[in-house]
Amino acid sequence: MSAIHSYDDIKDIPYQKSRHHPHMSQMDRAAQFAPFAALTGHKETISETARLTDHKKILDENQIYLLNLKIQKVIQILKLHPLLQLNYYKSDTKKDGGHYYTLIKRIHKIDEYQCLLIMEDNIKIPIEDIYDLDIIHEK
Repeated sequence: MSAIHSYDDIKDIPYQKSRHHPHMSQMDRAAQFAPFAALTGHKETISETARLTDHKKILDENQIYLLNLKIQKVIQILKLHPLLQLNYYKSDTKKDGGHYYTLIKRIHKIDEYQCLLIMEDNIKIPIEDIYDLDIIHEK
């Protein structure tokens, strides 16, 4: 008795197109199975989980002292609206952590009550989130 393999009896029969139904495109054929996707939004959730964030760095006493000196200098020349380069931390809105950004803008004013640097295009940066600051140019 010889072993019968899967489909040995039909694999050589030529394909016959239906006379009653038009040939289905690959796109339409794939669309049939779309409702069976395991989890809607699963791919997006995996991508979000894989997205990396940074933890906020804690400045030591010396870094805080130097940063305070730089901020005092900015306060002294604030009327000149100096061009600043800021390295600051911004918390992520969707998950723990955040990112460090570098911004080069002219400062408009300092809100001492809310402890914010307000840049020329109304970008507000909390002083507590500034990691480093450099004065690039005074007008």
